Amino acid sequence: MLGDFGRQSGACRNTFISFNYDLVVEEAAWALGKRVSYGFARDRWSNASGSDVHFGECRDAEVTLLKLHGSINWTRGEGTEDPIAVHAASPLGHLEGDRLVLIPPTWNKSLIAPIDQVWDAAVNAIAEATRIIVLGYSVPATDTHFRYLMAAGLLDNISLRSVAFVGKSDTDPRYKDANESFRARVDDLIQPGEWMRRRLTVEMDGATKFLLTKLPYDWGRSRVPGYAHAS
Repeated sequence: MLGDFGRQSGACRNTFISFNYDLVVEEAAWALGKRVSYGFARDRWSNASGSDVHFGECRDAEVTLLKLHGSINWTRGEGTEDPIAVHAASPLGHLEGDRLVLIPPTWNKSLIAPIDQVWDAAVNAIAEATRIIVLGYSVPATDTHFRYLMAAGLLDNISLRSVAFVGKSDTDPRYKDANESFRARVDDLIQPGEWMRRRLTVEMDGATKFLLTKLPYDWGRSRVPGYAHAS
């Protein structure tokens, strides 16, 4: 998904957007020798990892990861204007007066800066993307955050070539009813007209098969000439 295994343009990069608190994406990036940017402005965060191999600014980090509900490795002091300190692991149990920056999934995102910067960056990433891939997400009808994010981002996107929602494998009978419901929720979310319908696919291969087979081959190259990468 970083584009390391296909032809790529130096002007293109992939952005990961997550509602999760965990460090799965970060640890995978670090294992590949990639630094992570969380989308904060320069003066709104500090590197508490003790090393420059984990994190970087937006302009020079290899992976942009926008975590809309905070993260278990973000801390800050009691002051709402304090920069967020980012750690290479969760400091839970060693906070010493600081607190984790975890935002509950409520609609009130006026909360604390610089989370608003992360949300703005996520909307901009969707607005500028050529490809959008939704993985590991069941598209619940009640998730107003995701609906807002997609609606706000897609509103001004004039470069979009394809959107894929990846569900569980169609070959597993246990997921038959869930898969039919998944397709219906995607249609309800996107409400595709003819323009969007030509770009939208619902891939029922499961995430692992999609990432290993369809992403670099069938889906990536056939739908995006030259294997361009999403912003």
